Amino acid sequence: MGVRIEHDTHVPREGESWFDMTVPNVDRHVTSRDFVMMPGGVLDGEIKIEHGFAWTGLDLRFMPTSGKGTHWYATTDRKGRFATKAMVRGEYSVQWNSPQADYPELAHVKIEPGQRTMVKVSAKIKVEATATSEHGPLVQPVE
Repeated sequence: MGVRIEHDTHVPREGESWFDMTVPNVDRHVTSRDFVMMPGGVLDGEIKIEHGFAWTGLDLRFMPTSGKGTHWYATTDRKGRFATKAMVRGEYSVQWNSPQADYPELAHVKIEPGQRTMVKVSAKIKVEATATSEHGPLVQPVE
């Protein structure tokens, strides 16, 4: 069984927020673990696309650049803003949480305990699409 610890201002001292626990299949068996909590850092941000439009509903992930530790998630609101719960101290890659797009990095941030970090990102996107009907393409490419 996995247990994820999330809190608005504190994180487990071990530097992780995900713990695996084994719970025996025995009636009334109690499994416990003590957690020592410490202040975490909070990340606030805003993602805009070209011409200042908000990128609404964008799923983000925050990956430790060390390659070790817990990753975090957030989704932008209708104004392109997001906020995390408390995160463990460290450096993180702010990524678009899209496996189809190979998780492109949008920014790089450093989180410190007890501090609020703000990041503003202006992203350029390229949309490629083909519209067709039973008669063929609806739009022809422009040369």
